[in-house]
Amino acid sequence: AATRVARTWLLNDLEAAAWGVEAVAAADRLTLQAGEPERWGNQSVVAAGTGFGEAGRVWVDGWYRPFASEGGHADFAPADELDWSFQRWLHASHGHVSWDRIVSGPGIVAIHDFLRSERRVPAPPTLVEAMRAGDAAAAIAEAALAGRDAICVEVLDRFLGYFGAEAGNHALKLMATGGVFLAGGIAPKILPRLADGPFLDAFRAKGRMAELMRRMPVTVLCDGDVGLKGTALYGRRMAAGG
Repeated sequence: AATRVARTWLLNDLEAAAWGVEAVAAADRLTLQAGEPERWGNQSVVAAGTGFGEAGRVWVDGWYRPFASEGGHADFAPADELDWSFQRWLHASHGHVSWDRIVSGPGIVAIHDFLRSERRVPAPPTLVEAMRAGDAAAAIAEAALAGRDAICVEVLDRFLGYFGAEAGNHALKLMATGGVFLAGGIAPKILPRLADGPFLDAFRAKGRMAELMRRMPVTVLCDGDVGLKGTALYGRRMAAGG
């Protein structure tokens, strides 16, 4: 009523990001895995930020149609003994343990707190101060990228492994031969480690499907306005008749 806009629509945030994929300029795209893109193949969009979101894009009648998902709230899948300990640690305080609780900013903090407890290594005072003064997850990631603290390095590596594993799960379920796009606020901030760390190893580690995973292109979207641009594209499409 205040804006006098005649028609409005509500979009899931990752659905909006999926709409915005085509609006991201080449300069704001970083290729992690070139793969062998299949023309008109299904596409996956995943994003790590304050939470973990998933969406998809399918080719229908000459254009990609995005769709929403709440797959980020699916069950976390432990892969080793430390993961099982982490799962039990999270379950004690949250009950259901989802990827959203782990592949996110709060997830980085949770991994950090768990590993400090598990390794019995206290956080250095400078890190504690930085975590209290601002974004705790960003402080941990910064310490990891600078190599200032061994636990923080381990935190970031495990986070990237989890990110890659679930990005691969989603891509596999969608048969995302048209590409996998990483959105959200975290990926652009950890690009050096994302490009050469454990993300792609975990993404590809799908047993008999490993070769398929290698053929899927993986691209980081570094445009912080991808969701806003996607919303604009959606509005334009709907105003034109859908």
